[in-house]
Amino acid sequence: MKKPQRANFSFYLAILTLSLIVLLLFFLSLILGSEPISLGKIATAFKEKDYSSFVLTIILKIRLPRSILALLSGALLAASGTVFQGYFRNPLADPGLIGVSAGATLGAVIFSSLSLFIPIGAFFGGLMAASFVYLIAGGSKTSTDSSRLLLSGTALGVL
Repeated sequence: MKKPQRANFSFYLAILTLSLIVLLLFFLSLILGSEPISLGKIATAFKEKDYSSFVLTIILKIRLPRSILALLSGALLAASGTVFQGYFRNPLADPGLIGVSAGATLGAVIFSSLSLFIPIGAFFGGLMAASFVYLIAGGSKTSTDSSRLLLSGTALGVL
């Protein structure tokens, strides 16, 4: 039985609308800030190729890297959430299910005295927790069952 074309069209319309909203917000993040800069000023600065100008310094060194990083971070978080939900076949799956959040918290607490290294500690704590859960669930076998992984992660998260 075929799906109706109307539902398919509305799905693509929603994707297009959300993509346009993301693009609009990306450009708004470039022009809005403590020093608002119009698109005309940005275009003029790029046309004149005056890379020492105040406008291009703000755009190229502060706002553009921040906006690109925010866009990539959001995309990667969405992708990782999709992987979790697909693997566990559960729309409510998150890193807390297998103890990654608890491991990241532990790593951040251990590295809290070194303020610059807290994100690195959180990353390695989460990585260690995920590795440990994988080993507990029988990761040396050819395949690891998602229910075993879920139970091992929940047990580690409780600790």
